[in-house]
Amino acid sequence: MKTQLAKIQTLGDCEWRSAGYAPLKIMMDGCFLNGSSHWPDHSYIWSFDFGKEVFSLISLPNDVNNGSYKKMDKNLSAFNSCLCLSCSPTGYTRGEIDIWIMQKYGVKESWVKQFVIVGGSWSVPVMQLDKGMILVRTGDNLYVYDPQTKLSDAVEFKHNRLLSCGDNAVLFVGFDVSFLRF
Repeated sequence: MKTQLAKIQTLGDCEWRSAGYAPLKIMMDGCFLNGSSHWPDHSYIWSFDFGKEVFSLISLPNDVNNGSYKKMDKNLSAFNSCLCLSCSPTGYTRGEIDIWIMQKYGVKESWVKQFVIVGGSWSVPVMQLDKGMILVRTGDNLYVYDPQTKLSDAVEFKHNRLLSCGDNAVLFVGFDVSFLRF
């Protein structure tokens, strides 16, 4: 695997310091949870712990490393304070999106296929609502999804657009990856 030197800087400090070598894949969207940024890869999840300033690997669910999942897009989010993995058909096609939850952070055996979103396209669970409903984000839109009926309703905004900011404070400079620490 190709790697690149990563650097970190704490706000208020003038110096950048080495954070070791990062995989090239970390430019993909990720999520922030438990003091770490996380990025999906084909066979595992990369994480960067801001407290320890180290990269590490988190295993995907066993089923995700097998069969048809290898050809699916993977997206990470924080869902109800747990690491959440969404597996959807490659591209922006409509189909079933499998949602996996890591119930105990860092414990491979704690991955559980929590639910399936039917008819969605690149949906990312945001949070569980009352009565089992799930708030999901698809691009710039929010929907309330009912796993029982498999129906979703758009959440209407006054200005009709959700502005999204990434969970990660990542600055790319040349071939170096620089993390800003807050």
